[in-house]
Amino acid sequence: MAAKRAQGLEAVMAGSLKLYDRGDKKWFSNLAKDATVYAIGTTAPFVGREAYEAHFSSNLTSAKRKTKVLDQRIKYLNDATAVVTQTLQVVQGGVVSVVRQSVVWGLDKAWEIRHLHSALVGTPTGAKAPGTAAGIRVLNERIATVAAVLGVAQ
Repeated sequence: MAAKRAQGLEAVMAGSLKLYDRGDKKWFSNLAKDATVYAIGTTAPFVGREAYEAHFSSNLTSAKRKTKVLDQRIKYLNDATAVVTQTLQVVQGGVVSVVRQSVVWGLDKAWEIRHLHSALVGTPTGAKAPGTAAGIRVLNERIATVAAVLGVAQ
């Protein structure tokens, strides 16, 4: 039974990631109706699927992204609850972000997310480094402008 349970959750997680990468609104159906979601850039959790969807639906569906699982560990607490800790690399709009998540999945009629906590790891970076000297010069001008405004000695 444990192997079947694990295969079921892993298939649901893989499907969830595909929906997320496509920017498909169906991704929200992975959340339990009473899910608690701690999102990047917010100070209070969203309680309930509807609250989270109302706030993030336009962001999720406005773009496609490419997500790579860098690290993932699954701990089954019992036959109906699993805690997943994972580190994801998300590339969207030319920006690479690394996100650390803890996700509590629960099994009722199907696996669903009951608790989700996401945190940004480090600073997002550009997906591509400048390929020409002109690109580097522009970068330097931007750094110099910011430094001057902040009063940094050069």
